[in-house]
Amino acid sequence: MFRVTRRYQFAASHRLHSPLLSEDENQRLYGKCNRPYGHGHNST
Repeated sequence: MFRVTRRYQFAASHRLHSPLLSEDENQRLYGKCNRPYGHGHNST
């Protein structure tokens, strides 16, 4: 008997940002997740 499997990989990004806060407050609160073009992760 044998098993056939598949492995998937994907990349995802996000940006945490509140329009109610100043740029400095957003940066302090969210750190690298507040970068203008997002912050990414690779998953398998």
